[in-house]
Amino acid sequence: MKIAGWLNTEIFKVIGWSIIHSIWQFLILFALLKVLLLLINRKSSTLRYYTGLIILGAAIICSVFTFLHEYRLFFDNGTQIITTATYPAKSGSVTTANFTPPVNITETAPGQVLLNLLNIASPYLTFGWIMGMLLYLIRIVNGSFYLNHLRKLVSVPHPEVTNKMMELNGKMRTGKSIKLIITHAIHEPLTFGWLKPVVLLPCSYVAQVPIEQLEMILAHELAHIKRYDYAINLIQTGFEAIYFYNPFFRAISNIIRDEREFCCDDMAASYCGDDKAMAIALTNLKVLTSYPHLALAATPVKNAFQQRINRLIYPTSKPKLSVKSSFFSLMVIMLTLVLLTKFVYGDKEASTLPSAADSIKQLLTDNQANFKETLLTYTKADKDHEIFLVSTIYGNPLYAYLDGIPATKKQMRQIARVMQQKRTVTMAEIAAAPKDSIEIRANRHSKIYMETDSLNKIIKQTKSAMAFHPSADLENKLKELNHQVDIRNKEEVSLSMQDYRSEVKNIPTDVKLHVLLTKIIQNKEYTPEERKELNDLARKKADRD
Repeated sequence: MKIAGWLNTEIFKVIGWSIIHSIWQFLILFALLKVLLLLINRKSSTLRYYTGLIILGAAIICSVFTFLHEYRLFFDNGTQIITTATYPAKSGSVTTANFTPPVNITETAPGQVLLNLLNIASPYLTFGWIMGMLLYLIRIVNGSFYLNHLRKLVSVPHPEVTNKMMELNGKMRTGKSIKLIITHAIHEPLTFGWLKPVVLLPCSYVAQVPIEQLEMILAHELAHIKRYDYAINLIQTGFEAIYFYNPFFRAISNIIRDEREFCCDDMAASYCGDDKAMAIALTNLKVLTSYPHLALAATPVKNAFQQRINRLIYPTSKPKLSVKSSFFSLMVIMLTLVLLTKFVYGDKEASTLPSAADSIKQLLTDNQANFKETLLTYTKADKDHEIFLVSTIYGNPLYAYLDGIPATKKQMRQIARVMQQKRTVTMAEIAAAPKDSIEIRANRHSKIYMETDSLNKIIKQTKSAMAFHPSADLENKLKELNHQVDIRNKEEVSLSMQDYRSEVKNIPTDVKLHVLLTKIIQNKEYTPEERKELNDLARKKADRD
């Protein structure tokens, strides 16, 4: 299958719309997190950290429910989308390739135009998401290989630092056997590993700072181990690979990482000194990070360095709101309102569309202007609805009017699915269906034909018998047979006259109906007046039949 074929599959559109919805959903959760963090004391780093994790989990759960919601809209009742078959066009017929459906007046609003563009782009967004996620996963695997290489490094002997770390490990009760590696291969302290944690210190750093500051940094790294931060960070990194495209997910994730570092700073300060001593130790730690995604480093990230120092030295100060970020959030909220309208409208739309479980009544089916027209009625949520469906002469749906309004492409897919399911009728359903007068007469015509044919065969046999053995009994039998044939011939004439009178009587209604259908098809309009007239004529014809 070609890539273009993959992009046309409905599951790509479902994932694409889930990606689009995740932008405004995560924006709301990001704004909620920012508000909650403003209300929580800056020194309550643990509470702020777990608040961030809860919001992150809520974002993931929200995207899962969104995917299920979109999947339900595209694949209602577990059925698959039917593909319109291609048939050879008959001479004089209008082919679907040259057919232009009527303009949907409900899709001309700017918001609807944006939704239509997003619907077209949704499968391509999915394709880009898959490619980006694969690249992100490659990056994670590359980082894993690098960390595995660091684990195998030989440590430079430094008894004082080794003893200090063993002392801190016992003091902090991490419950782990920790491997310490002092090496020239790195330029910053690193911690990684869950079951077998490893702490790496650069030789240059160990040689330049006093043991008191080194103790603070070691305590920070051991705090990560004690709190199982590496395992949580690994899971977090995996979800970042899935939501790499979403700036608000990354923003929430970065807040969690910052709060995680704040928690470890506070824990290290509580075990080894005070906040100011920890701030001095961080200030002297001036290196950049090479692989921050899988390892946990004590080195402050460039943008978070000032924040970490300020909260240690000025714990009572309040964070400032960014005017730039507030303006950007306001612009995104405007887009959110459009997407939220679509998300909510999906439920409203689904509540009015027919399903295979609904009782659908066909009021009219006709063929005019080289198209097949069908008028259907059904009840949904105690409310009557009507579908005027226009199909090809082979029964492939082209467009429809739902309660007088042109149906969208998504509505057409649902209508097509239901019509496909309704075409399958069991023999029991056929037998239980009520028969109209025309069908009763047609059945009687067929029965009379078979009875007359059977009587004529018996008459022929009787005449042959009389030729060899004439008798009064055979002559009386022949008269009775001819009488039965005459009775059926008269009944056949009577039924034919009833058919004729019914057809003559209904000619005005049929002519009006045909003219109206042709007008609707040619003008590609379905006005309220035409809708009322069509319903009246269809019901009149249904009652007549």
